[in-house]
Amino acid sequence: KLKSGVYAPVYFLYGNEAYLINHYTNLIVDSAVTALPEINLRSFDSDFDVNEISSILYQVPMLSQKKCVVLNDYDLSSVNASDLEVIIDIVSNPSDVAVLIFKYTSVEFSLEKKNKSQKNNTNFVAVAKALEKAGGIIANIDHLTMGDTVKTIVSGARRRGCDISSETARYM
Repeated sequence: KLKSGVYAPVYFLYGNEAYLINHYTNLIVDSAVTALPEINLRSFDSDFDVNEISSILYQVPMLSQKKCVVLNDYDLSSVNASDLEVIIDIVSNPSDVAVLIFKYTSVEFSLEKKNKSQKNNTNFVAVAKALEKAGGIIANIDHLTMGDTVKTIVSGARRRGCDISSETARYM
């Protein structure tokens, strides 16, 4: 979809595979921001004003297809109620001229309601629900298990007209 210029309004990328999370973030940014990244791309770490983010998202991009805002490891569990309301409003009513990316490589949380091992997931779940309703994309990018890796190798070999046993694939 990115190659064809179709973007989700909001992306929520998280998991334990930091390399791929960064790769996909860069892919989205490079595809959406076609010119003047110094103007059309804004990246924020933990300390920012959510109203500023809202304002940036609705500004018209300069000579670019889209504006892009990347929020790096923004810990939603520590957000106050009024900021959370603004964030939910941002993802519920996304901008037509911008892409918002929530990128998580070091903040730990779970989007599963029943996961008691992760504390304070309520805000993450609330934002994720609003994001999904608005047509956003949530991607949990984790390391492949050994079983998944073996299946990927075996099926990839078959698509290429080769045959490889699961035991051999396991050694690769």
